Amino acid sequence: MSDPHPGSSDQHDRLREAGVRLLPHRSFVHEDLRRHLLKHQFLGLERELLKSVLSNKRLLQRPCLFHTGPGIPNDRSHYSHFQVYNVAPGGVVIHAEPHTDTPTSKALEYWSYIKDTPHLGTGDHDVVGRITIAREASPILLAALHLTHSPFMDMRSIFDALGAHESAAATCTSKIVDKDDGSGYTIQAIFSLAYHTIVGDECRPMEWQPHDEDVHAITKIRLSQCNTVVALTLFDGIEWESEKSEIREYYASRIRPNRPSSTWQVLNLQCFPDWKATTDAFENDHGILHGVEAFFTAVLSEFQDAKNRFWEVHNAIARLVTPSHGFIFRESLRDERLFDDASFVWTRQCFWALHVLAMIDKPISEMLKMATILPSLPYLRLPSMPKGAMAMQQCISPSDKRLQIILGQINTASQDLEAIIKQNAALKTQIQSLQSTLFNGTSVLESRRTVQQGENVKLLAMVNVFFLPLTFITSVFGMTNMPEHAGFARFGIVLVTVCLPLFGLIGFVSSHHGYNFIRKAIRRVWEWIKARVATRKEERLDHDPLRHRRRHRFSRKQSPPQDPEAPEEITAETETGLHVINEIEGPSHPHIKKMVQEAQRGTSKQHSQG
Repeated sequence: MSDPHPGSSDQHDRLREAGVRLLPHRSFVHEDLRRHLLKHQFLGLERELLKSVLSNKRLLQRPCLFHTGPGIPNDRSHYSHFQVYNVAPGGVVIHAEPHTDTPTSKALEYWSYIKDTPHLGTGDHDVVGRITIAREASPILLAALHLTHSPFMDMRSIFDALGAHESAAATCTSKIVDKDDGSGYTIQAIFSLAYHTIVGDECRPMEWQPHDEDVHAITKIRLSQCNTVVALTLFDGIEWESEKSEIREYYASRIRPNRPSSTWQVLNLQCFPDWKATTDAFENDHGILHGVEAFFTAVLSEFQDAKNRFWEVHNAIARLVTPSHGFIFRESLRDERLFDDASFVWTRQCFWALHVLAMIDKPISEMLKMATILPSLPYLRLPSMPKGAMAMQQCISPSDKRLQIILGQINTASQDLEAIIKQNAALKTQIQSLQSTLFNGTSVLESRRTVQQGENVKLLAMVNVFFLPLTFITSVFGMTNMPEHAGFARFGIVLVTVCLPLFGLIGFVSSHHGYNFIRKAIRRVWEWIKARVATRKEERLDHDPLRHRRRHRFSRKQSPPQDPEAPEEITAETETGLHVINEIEGPSHPHIKKMVQEAQRGTSKQHSQG
């Protein structure tokens, strides 16, 4: 890299006397880029984004690191598109021209854009700010941007934000950074977005971006993650002689980042696999007064582009799930929507659309939060708005008015994003209704198919039942113990006697009336059998001698109450006071019965003698 060129023109002296600082001149060559790739320590996402360059040893040994000559390059540089703007001290935006007359490829043309900063004091080329926009930059061009912006930007943080795989990432940070040469401090701000978009025709996502390899056979929509980063660096040439902690406190309290005397650089990296990026955000008549305005202008452009991409995804999903115009007139289209096919196309479409809409809402919500944070970023904070239109005209500078207008446009874009969330919610409700209708229609269709299968099984069973008696009879007459020379008359008689009643019974049972009659008859027979069994069981228990005691809970030493229908009691009282003995009809051991009778006769004789 060459040393900064101080410049010596009269115009430069006048600008210095007016307190206007210019961007220092820097220039790079191929060897600087080669040395940077070989010696710089790339970490994390830096290495992942530049992997195809860092691992290509043959490329690093070539005299020219960029593609030259005709044909489509292998490094994807033909997809890249750069815009570089130099901002003059008066705020005039000048489109940068390549520093080579006959570039042999796009990559060399873009390299000529970014490798040099215009010299100081060269008339119309005095520069206080630069805006670099890189769309779909190939890995070698990303490496070139890493080299040219590393002296004044935190490229590791920028690459980490660019390569974020989170689909709902929306961040913005600002900080004060010490200059390498100790000449002061710089303010750095990084804004990043990551969401999903539809891959454009003849476009390819980056290798590190999650995306659909091919167009879905079901949805016909190919999605990819897209990433963008807007970075700002504000320079200040004030030299400090006190301690760094005191410098930082003093600088943070007194700095005005939107003053026209500050020099600045804005870098916008866009990785969108489509052709829908805004290309004229900085091509206006009013110019750019300072770096903060350029930063918020780029952020506004990203908000508007994201809004357009969200609408495109929403409309594509709406077209996917909404019936076509011929749905009203063609029954075949209505049947397709009502009954799913064997591949469950409509069910899979609704499932995919419902979840994609939910994933799209996440980055929109993050962007809405970011829109509320932007006006109060540290070190980029805007002055408060006075009450009343006259007070605003009198107290706010033109640069601050411009910032208020830009922030108002960001708020308008935020309102459009809120409308997208509401439309997504309505579309999700519609999809859920379509899912319910599709499920009900498919369920009815499957039920009908099940009923049809049942009818087929019933028919098959009827055929089997028809041949069952025939099989039985032929099996009987096919036995070896049957007469060999018997005639067919016996076989015919048995066949008619067995088959005709059985076929009649089968036909009668197959009808609805016959089935109900047989069912009721079987139920009556079953009830009669149960009643008969219960009656017999009750009669058997009535003759059980112990059942009467268990029913009235009598012990062996207790006597039951007098019952007129009970058998007659015979009492026998001995001299020792014998208890009452109840003789109940029933089976008894013969010897015991004989002993009881003899005891009763002896007791009777004793009473008669007494």
